[in-house]
Amino acid sequence: MNKTMIKKIISSLLIVVFISTIAFPAVALAQNNTQRALKRIADGNETASSDMNGNAIQLDNSGSSQGADASVSGIMTGDAGGDIDFLAKDSQSSANIVAPIEKKNLIKTVIGNILPKDGLTIKERASNMAGRIREGKNAIQETNVKNKIDFDNLTSRQATVASGKIAFKNAFSPVNIGFSAATTVGFKIFEQVKNGEKVDIIKAASELTKGKYIGSFIGSGLGSVAGNMVGTAISTAVPGVGPIIGAFMPALFSMAGGALGGQFGDDISKGYVPSFQKAWASIDKVDLAGRVVGTTVGAAIGSLLLPGVGTAIGSIVGGIIGSKVAGFVKGLFNKDKEETPVTNKVDNIRYGVDPQGVILNILPQNTSDEGKVKISDKYVELKQKMINAYNKYKQYLTEGKLDDPECKKAFEDFKESASEIEKINAQNKASK
Repeated sequence: MNKTMIKKIISSLLIVVFISTIAFPAVALAQNNTQRALKRIADGNETASSDMNGNAIQLDNSGSSQGADASVSGIMTGDAGGDIDFLAKDSQSSANIVAPIEKKNLIKTVIGNILPKDGLTIKERASNMAGRIREGKNAIQETNVKNKIDFDNLTSRQATVASGKIAFKNAFSPVNIGFSAATTVGFKIFEQVKNGEKVDIIKAASELTKGKYIGSFIGSGLGSVAGNMVGTAISTAVPGVGPIIGAFMPALFSMAGGALGGQFGDDISKGYVPSFQKAWASIDKVDLAGRVVGTTVGAAIGSLLLPGVGTAIGSIVGGIIGSKVAGFVKGLFNKDKEETPVTNKVDNIRYGVDPQGVILNILPQNTSDEGKVKISDKYVELKQKMINAYNKYKQYLTEGKLDDPECKKAFEDFKESASEIEKINAQNKASK
């Protein structure tokens, strides 16, 4: 493993750890302090503000102004008790001037966010994972309690639908969309530094507006939904090996969907007609398989060691190692080279892919536009096809051969061509 690869792994880990354990807890802590202060104001008609450490400064309504009134009253009436009452009330009020809501240390919050909350040992987690496999449940379990599927009270079909709904919600949640965008920009900046380029944040951020990124994001999200549904269906329907096979489906469908979607988005933005056949052919299948296996196995190991953050880190590291292993395996069949370079490359970082949490989306390298059809050329071709089909259909109508199979085929060709032309017109209109 060369120095560049090591730097890439370390950089990816730092990005994930920062977003997952530092940035998010910091925002959550500030939001929590604000909500607590507002609640105290609403409940006790008090004025509360927070210092830099999260301590609330509380001013009680029964403060020194009431004590002062009592003192004045005592002096006017000659009652020495008034001064005593004032001192007592002032002492009580002073105690309420600074009342900590609940002091929280950011470092402790970060550590608490990293550490497992299940209270289990690694051996117990491994035992639970083996038990889920024996019971026909998903091998890698979602760490969020709200997103856990109640396999015991659901049929295989119901569990499959439930897993799809949860995967869709996570894949396209505002938080995961934001995390994916932020880490992808960070990844592009890292690539600039690695390539010796000048750091350009605007250029890195502009990647988010390209068809390639949008297509990859949508494709991997929809792939995650499909992969979770297929994986759950296999896990619950196939005894024994079902949960093991099913565990690889989310990563497989998500990575493949991201690679295909990225190419579709790139083609459309360049004015080409997307081709599934060409897009699929350009993907390095051996590398894809290595990344899928590495991502899944890494996520499983990370879940055993440190559920949550460990799952995400294991997914990323496992994917990178899996790609290297795939390259080595390809080299075994090549006598001239020890290791055959893969043709896939990491393009962006995707959050919200269950159950790994985060994966590295890939795209084929060195793709060529040769052989691709421009949308304008396709339009001319479809229009001619539609005219030919219409003339052929009209001829059969004139001859009274409505039941002739060729007549029906001509009509279907006409409808299909007209429909494709409408799609192209809609795309052209949307791009203006």
